Amino acid sequence: MWITVENTLTQGPLFYWFAQCVIIIESMIVTYALVMRNIQQTNDRLQTHFQRSAKLKLKKQYNQTLKRIDNELRTPLSGVVGIAELLLDTSLNKTQRDQIVTMRRSGEALLKWLNRLNDWRSLQIGRLNFDNIPFDFSHLLNTLCEDSKVKAEDRKIQLQYTPNPNTPTLIKGDPARIKQIISGTLDMALYYSEQGNVEVNLKASAQRNCWRLEIRDCQSGLHMEDIDLTLSNEAEIEAGTLSSVQRNWAIAQALAEHIGGSLNVTINDNGEALFICELILTRYSLLQHHENHYDKLLKDKRLLIVDDSSSSRKLLAKRAESWGMKVTCVPNGQDALDMINTMSKIGGVFDCIILDHDMPGLTGLEVAKTIADSHSAVDTPTMIMLSGANNPPSQDQASNAAIKRVLSKPITAKSLKITLAEELTLHQVRQRERKESTVALL
Repeated sequence: MWITVENTLTQGPLFYWFAQCVIIIESMIVTYALVMRNIQQTNDRLQTHFQRSAKLKLKKQYNQTLKRIDNELRTPLSGVVGIAELLLDTSLNKTQRDQIVTMRRSGEALLKWLNRLNDWRSLQIGRLNFDNIPFDFSHLLNTLCEDSKVKAEDRKIQLQYTPNPNTPTLIKGDPARIKQIISGTLDMALYYSEQGNVEVNLKASAQRNCWRLEIRDCQSGLHMEDIDLTLSNEAEIEAGTLSSVQRNWAIAQALAEHIGGSLNVTINDNGEALFICELILTRYSLLQHHENHYDKLLKDKRLLIVDDSSSSRKLLAKRAESWGMKVTCVPNGQDALDMINTMSKIGGVFDCIILDHDMPGLTGLEVAKTIADSHSAVDTPTMIMLSGANNPPSQDQASNAAIKRVLSKPITAKSLKITLAEELTLHQVRQRERKESTVALL
C-alpha cells in the first residue's frame, strides 16, 4: 500500500510523522544515489579526458623527439653516403673500394631505419609526402640486390638476380619509398628463408608503365599469420608485438598502395613462397638525354648553396663543380641575402639557389620568400629546397615562396643533376614566353 497524506491522517499524528520521516529518508537515499552517479560519471569523464590528454601529450613528445632525431641524424648520414659516392667515382684499389662500399652500406642502412621510423608514424596519422624526381631505377634495383646478397650469404642463402635488359633506366617518382618497398620485401623473404634459394626477377606487366617484381623462395618457413598485418591494428602496434621485419613489411605494403602499386605473397603446400610487388614506373622523358648533355645545360650556371651544415655545403659544391657550375656557398639565410645583393650590385645574378629548409635564424622558407618579394616573376632565380623526410613544407608554403622543388635528403647526384637541368630549362622557357607575351601586348 502506498503512503499518502490521506492514509497517514486517518492513522493518527504519530503515524503521520513517522510516514513523513520515511518519505524524507527515501528522498535522501534517492538524492544520494543520484549525486553518487553524477560523481562517478564526472570521474569517468575526467579520467577519460586525462588519459586522452596524456596520450596526446605522449604522441606530441614522440613526434617532437622523432623530428629532432631526424634533424640531427639525416644531414650527417647524407654526408657520409654522399662522400662515399664521390669516392667510388675515383680510382681505388680493391681493398679501398670494398671499404668505401661498406661505409656506404652502413650509412644507407641507418638512413633506411630513419626513413622507416618516419613513415611508420606518418602512415599512422595519414600524413605522407612523396617526392617526384627523376632517378635511375635500374641502378637502384641492382644496388638493393647486391646489398641483400651480403645478408643472404651470412645466412647460407643463395640470392640470384638476373637484370632485365628492358628495365626502365630513368623514371620519375619517389626513390626513397620505392627503395623501402623493395628492401622490405627482400628482408621479409630472406628472414623466413630456410637455407634455400631466393630468385629475384623483374617483368613487364600488361598494364602501361606497370612492372612486376617477383621474389621466389623455394624453401620458406613463412606462414599466412606472419603476413596478415595492417597498420590500422593500433592495439597490436602499441603492444609492440610486431618484429622489425613484420613492421617493415607492413610499411612496404602501405607505401605500395599509396603509389598505386600492390604487394602480395602466396604460399603453396611445398613451402614455396612467392612475393609479388607491382609498381607503376613512369618513364622520365622531359630531358631524356645523354649524361654529357646535362653537363652542357649546367655549364657556367651560377649556383648559390645555403646550408648550415658544412659537410652538406662541401658535398653539394663538389657535385655541382664537377658539372661545370660556378658555385658559391653560405652558411645561413642572412649571408645568402647579402650575397644576392652584392651580386646584384655588380650586375650578376644567380641562376639557381639550393636552400636547406631547417636552418637557425632565417629558415629556408623565409629566405625564399624574401628573395621572391624582391624580384619580379621573370627575374626570380630557380629555387630548390632540401628537407628532412619528417618536416617538409607544404605545397602551398613552397608555392608562396616561389620554390620550384622540395627534395628529401639524401638525394643522389644523378637525380640532383637532372632536377637542376630540368628546372633551369623550364625557367628559360617561362622567361621566353613572358617576354614574348609582353612584346605582343605592346
